[in-house]
Amino acid sequence: MKNTIVVVAASLSLCVSAAAQQTLPGQPVVAPMPEVTIIGNRDDIVEVPGGATVITADDILRFNQTDIQRIIRSAPGVTVQVEDGYGLRPNLSIRGTASERSARVTLLEDGILIAPAPYSAPAAYYFPTAGRLAGVEVLKGPATISEGPYTVGGAINLLSTPIPESRAGFANIQLGDDATWRVHAHYGDDNGKFGWLVETHQWGSDGFQELDNGGDTGLSKQDYMVKLRYAFDPIGDWSHSLELKLQHATENSDQSYLGLTDNDFSANPIRRYGLSALDNIDTTHDQVLLRHRLSSKSFELTTSVYNNDFERDWFKIRRVNGTRLHRVLADPAGNAADFATLTGAAGGTLNYRHNARSYEAYGYQIEGDNIIGRGPVVHTLTAGARYH
Repeated sequence: MKNTIVVVAASLSLCVSAAAQQTLPGQPVVAPMPEVTIIGNRDDIVEVPGGATVITADDILRFNQTDIQRIIRSAPGVTVQVEDGYGLRPNLSIRGTASERSARVTLLEDGILIAPAPYSAPAAYYFPTAGRLAGVEVLKGPATISEGPYTVGGAINLLSTPIPESRAGFANIQLGDDATWRVHAHYGDDNGKFGWLVETHQWGSDGFQELDNGGDTGLSKQDYMVKLRYAFDPIGDWSHSLELKLQHATENSDQSYLGLTDNDFSANPIRRYGLSALDNIDTTHDQVLLRHRLSSKSFELTTSVYNNDFERDWFKIRRVNGTRLHRVLADPAGNAADFATLTGAAGGTLNYRHNARSYEAYGYQIEGDNIIGRGPVVHTLTAGARYH
């Protein structure tokens, strides 16, 4: 299979310190609200029960990947099953669980369940845009119990771009084969009281597969995110802050489940039968996340309220002359008339369907950490609850 080759890549990074961020005499010191992670950083892995892996922003930028399956391959115990070549709907498996649509892995973004219906239909064709991620945390074994609902294999926490500590911007522009292009940019600031970030990720391609009728097999994907954060004045030893995250993503891709016979695959593995030209998936995802953090020297309480909306229309060919596609491809000689219709060599009846669905997932979760003890013996008690 031919992969898209990046022929032009440019990045721009801007970092400007703001004088407004300096603490003035008599002004209360407000600690910035950190991004919510499960592990923290690589130095904290030794404290995580079970197995854990942290893939940092530097790791992602080093290889400049947009496919989560390529990014996450460096994590031990994780296996992938490549399907569309772009990682739009990745098949991820941890510790030998089923890989189809990553349905047996708990998927989170910024510590929030991100699958459209994580408890009932996790394989629902949505996965965050990997090209905009600022990090990935992979948990296995006992470390997964606190995340749920799937605790046998593991959990994957995807980290979005954080609000910068000072005024900063970033832009990455790429061009490649098959009219492939990508733009990733974000800009933000934080003056100690108010922080903000705006981000966009745009991605398009005509596709690398070859339709018999010469049509496109690519994708068009747009992703937008806004983060706002306000730090209130401390009350005694207590500080608290509030963060709002708004995210919107759309995708329109000419992808198909229609495969090839063994003979046709051997002759040209990137060929697609012309009658799959109408296959298309159109998705829209919206997230609203409001998070409050209350902390002191020995206690921290984080409360998150979230709402995820996801809609998809999966329009695809289903039957040829009343025969299911997998039967035609498995035995083209025994279904010669149907196979002739499928390849466009003869007329026939085609059955398409709109597999359109809509999901809404909302809830809240509370997580608290309390440090107990003095001197050389110190314990950390962690507790949490989620209503979904």
